[in-house]
Amino acid sequence: MEASAAGRAWRGWRRARGGGSRLSRATIFLFSAFLVRAPASVGYLVRLPRSFRLTQDTVKIVGSSHFPVSVYVTLHQRSPHVLCANQQLWNAELVDPSFQWHGPKGKIVSGRIIQRDKLSYSVHRKELDFTKIKWSPKVTQREEKGILRRKGACIPSSLQQGPTPGLCDLGQENSTAQITSTGSLVFQNFEETMSGVYTCFLKYRANVEDPIKNLQLKYVVYAYREPHYYYQFTARYHAAPCNSIYNISFEKKLLQILRKLVHDLSCEISLLKSQCHRIKMQKAGLQNELFFTFSVSSLDTEKGPKTCKDHDCEYFKRLSKAKHLIERFFNQQVEALGRRAQPLPQIYYIEGTLAMVWINRCFPGYGMNILKHPQCPECCVICSPGSYNPRDGIHCLQCNSSLVYGAKTCP
Repeated sequence: MEASAAGRAWRGWRRARGGGSRLSRATIFLFSAFLVRAPASVGYLVRLPRSFRLTQDTVKIVGSSHFPVSVYVTLHQRSPHVLCANQQLWNAELVDPSFQWHGPKGKIVSGRIIQRDKLSYSVHRKELDFTKIKWSPKVTQREEKGILRRKGACIPSSLQQGPTPGLCDLGQENSTAQITSTGSLVFQNFEETMSGVYTCFLKYRANVEDPIKNLQLKYVVYAYREPHYYYQFTARYHAAPCNSIYNISFEKKLLQILRKLVHDLSCEISLLKSQCHRIKMQKAGLQNELFFTFSVSSLDTEKGPKTCKDHDCEYFKRLSKAKHLIERFFNQQVEALGRRAQPLPQIYYIEGTLAMVWINRCFPGYGMNILKHPQCPECCVICSPGSYNPRDGIHCLQCNSSLVYGAKTCP
């Protein structure tokens, strides 16, 4: 049996093969829309030249009168201009246009999202200290009340005891969502909680003499994150008996060596699985083998969102160097065994068993869905209501009780 094991250790070195997904990402955001500066087509995804410098005003997204337009905004980044216009109106002259935007939390006015509670309509003129509020007839039959504007609370004029929490929500400052003078919606620092349906109401005249026309456009805005990339390795070792403490000690020592190997590259090693099995070898009986599965990933050393799009950036360069160091480490083990004059040790690497695969995973609350997001099947898009992703998986899982975007649990 020992001779057979030695024969396995002398097998020819095979280079680890990597198989993974192609890295292809839009520079700042990906979107499914009619593109202003490209031929209009439904679900058209723009691929920009690598040398092209994208600015927030370069691309503008227009809506459709027939279906909601999907917009993908990189988390913590500025969005493109989402126009309150369709393909026919975006470059047309409009007389006395009036724009109103409503988001998942209510009306958006001058960088301010106004929320509605269960009891009332909300005050939305933040420049006024005194106004009137009209209660929703679907909720209550209360008459109009004069209120004073205070910090986050409404004070009905008929009440003297002070603010009454819950009667009215004056909304909260939200400098990340802004409406331009031409009615475009722009997000300065897009957050997960801002994902959802945004509706624009446009009133306009085509000519001075024409009657007022109304147009309603819907957009579904999704937060988007770069996938979590890493290499996954598997390797096999000839082992001591599976119940031996020597196997556990060897596992700890191996991880220490690997982690020290990639430490200066700001990469980390994680043990994914370690199992011991008895293997029946041809003409050699049974022997014990350790099956190791571990990953190497690059730590985010840069502040702010990562904008790596290909292997040219520092993030992937460090990860690639770590991969080569690991491959060389296992190759050196084979060379050391070849120069060894003594019998083979009890635990040693089995030559040719190292395998590597390129993995991309989404962060919790995000997932890939080629059916829902066909324009970018490899994008990690925030999970929609009715789905969730509890860990770094690839897809959002179905959960009918999930009512929010980016759910990490199924309540």
